[in-house]
Amino acid sequence: MKRLRPTSALLMLLAIDFIWQLISLYLSVGENPSLLALSGDSLEYWHMSDSILDGNLVQKQPFLSAPLYPYFIALLRALGLDIVGVMVVQIVLRSATAWLITACSKKLFDNAWLSFASAASFLLLLEPAYFATRMVNSSLQLLLVAGVVFTFLRFRESQSARRAVGYGGTVGLAILAHPPLLASVPFLAWQALRKSKQRQSGLLVVFSMVLVTATATVHNAQATKDSPGGIEFIPVSAQAGVTFAHGNAPGSNGTYQPLEGVSANRLRQNSDAYEIVKQQTGKEGWQHTSDFYIQQGLDYWASNPSAAVSLFFTKLRWLFAGDNYGDLFFINLEISDDAWPRPATPLNFIKVGWLLPLSLVGLIMLWQRRNTARLPLTLLFLSAAAVVVVFWYSPRYRLPLVPIAAIVTPWAIYSISRSRGFITAMLIAMPILIIEGSSAIDNFDPIDESMAGSFNLKTGLNYMELEQYELAIPRFEYAVAHGQDKAVTHIALAESQVKIGTAFGQQGDISAADLMFNTAIKNYYTALELNPSRDDARQSLVSVLEFMKRNSEANKVKDEGKRIKSQ
Repeated sequence: MKRLRPTSALLMLLAIDFIWQLISLYLSVGENPSLLALSGDSLEYWHMSDSILDGNLVQKQPFLSAPLYPYFIALLRALGLDIVGVMVVQIVLRSATAWLITACSKKLFDNAWLSFASAASFLLLLEPAYFATRMVNSSLQLLLVAGVVFTFLRFRESQSARRAVGYGGTVGLAILAHPPLLASVPFLAWQALRKSKQRQSGLLVVFSMVLVTATATVHNAQATKDSPGGIEFIPVSAQAGVTFAHGNAPGSNGTYQPLEGVSANRLRQNSDAYEIVKQQTGKEGWQHTSDFYIQQGLDYWASNPSAAVSLFFTKLRWLFAGDNYGDLFFINLEISDDAWPRPATPLNFIKVGWLLPLSLVGLIMLWQRRNTARLPLTLLFLSAAAVVVVFWYSPRYRLPLVPIAAIVTPWAIYSISRSRGFITAMLIAMPILIIEGSSAIDNFDPIDESMAGSFNLKTGLNYMELEQYELAIPRFEYAVAHGQDKAVTHIALAESQVKIGTAFGQQGDISAADLMFNTAIKNYYTALELNPSRDDARQSLVSVLEFMKRNSEANKVKDEGKRIKSQ
């Protein structure tokens, strides 16, 4: 019987993963609302791709997020793909990323089975598998991070002009998909110029890197040339300040915290921040807005140094032990919900945090052995880790370090095991035991009532987006009973009830329609009690009251709205 070769094992694993991901996507479409109902960043990316498809290559505002992804979506949509088609392409990107990770490991460590272990480490992780079938930037980020390592290693082998341009251009694209990597440019440029055998090759790397990145800078200058603040120098994105303030303010716990007056709705968030800064400072400008909120976060650090240090270590813990929390997606709750098929396969069981301690060990070993790839590997790893510990934790913010962890971790284990088998076993087991044990002891990142309520609120909003109001209502009712007794929940519940009531009325079932309308009225009143400033709820309430011929009551609601506005 022939022994299984690493290449054959890799092809089998890639095929199994690819087919299983496609089956999982096929079963989930039409059942799981988080696939097709776009919200938050996903909806913003889709709207931007709409604008690009309409011929607006330069947007009306500077980039306020990683700019490459919406253009990537627009290209796929121009080829005729819909949301599901984009997700299929992202599954292909996932397989390509695994292949690049394999190739990088082989070039670095020259061991075929280690290369297979690196690919397996990546493919068995839960978060990359999940985000491959969501309308987010992650799959493109992962591909380009792995691509930076691959093109660097090829450039190291042969410093031809073609490979220099390929490496520098890939770094530029990676920055457009993962803007925090911009801080690494001086170090990567220094290495390219210092280590190149021919200075021309190093200059080509730097030129390509800067040229591709500068497309965002030029776009932002064009987008702001007619704005009141004039042309602005924004290298990639003007979002950093608001994001920084979200994670560095009184009451911060290392995750997203709302800012006063700034909407949690991604489509309104930056314009709200812009207007607040304009009112408070009398100046306009997107970079000015970002600088204002960066200073706000720095002021918090300066006025509360002990709290800032404590917050740093809390974020560091989130980096290693974050599991259940999600700012937009609640992966574990979604997986455990039996209303739809599992959105990730049972093969995807490894947690990202489990790999990180050994990744750090591996990077340290590379520095000790003076491996020429140590600098780009470390910078790519830290570019994602720093976002968590400086800004705030989100599974998506941590994700770009995964290719580096997958490349380095198996090699670190193998290198230590060659001399100390027992220590290797301890190295593998201890980080997992420490992370999981400490989380269990003090109940860190639990699936608590508030998280379950948030998940059901988001799920209900997704059902609303898909006009499945009958499925949305029980989700909102659950959210109200589990920590989300807020105006936004009651408004969504009322709107769903109005939609169902309207449908009953069209069918001639007047009593059922009236029951829904009256229940909606109660929810609108509750929403206004919780947040009297929600004028949208007041206007909707007036409309329903007038439809129900309760005109005197509607007039009272209008008068109350005028009184509140005049205060």
